[in-house]
Amino acid sequence: MEFEELQAAWSAMSTELKNQKKITDKIIIDMTKQKYKSKYSTAKTLESLASIVCFGMAFYVIINFGKLDAWYLQVLGVFTILFYTVFPILSLSALFRLHNLDLSQDYSRLMIDFRKRKKWFLLVQQLSIVLCFILVIAALPVAVKISKGKDLLLQSSTWLWYVPFAMIFLFFFTRWGYRCYKGMTNSAEQLLSELE
Repeated sequence: MEFEELQAAWSAMSTELKNQKKITDKIIIDMTKQKYKSKYSTAKTLESLASIVCFGMAFYVIINFGKLDAWYLQVLGVFTILFYTVFPILSLSALFRLHNLDLSQDYSRLMIDFRKRKKWFLLVQQLSIVLCFILVIAALPVAVKISKGKDLLLQSSTWLWYVPFAMIFLFFFTRWGYRCYKGMTNSAEQLLSELE
């Protein structure tokens, strides 16, 4: 009798340990999901605010497009409008795709899916950086023509100080921003690798 009682107690404890392991695994997965989602909360807020500013600037150029009387100002205006509308949408959609990753799928599929989304997100950021340098040159004549009515392309003195200063600032700012995004995605990948 004692052996049967001991065997029954052992079986009950074994079942209880299995249940506790399942509960512990679920808690760990839920905590990881929460940490993963919180990795992107600050970036989502900043990107959303930046997108609102970009849309506002695009709207400003659109409503004042008639002031751009030269063909080259109109071309620069169209580029400025496209940049201020397309890239915020691309960046936000890539960021939201990363944020909304289905963490309940199996580990190997999860990591493949994450790496694809990460690659796309960082590619969008790299493309934005390159086009930002072009935007620095394109947006200034448009802004000056709309606000002051002057054709800046005919005034070379402004370009001598504006372009170098803007390029240096943009170089350091985009470098810092890209490093932050890369660090954020690497940290999220590290967090997901703990699910293995």
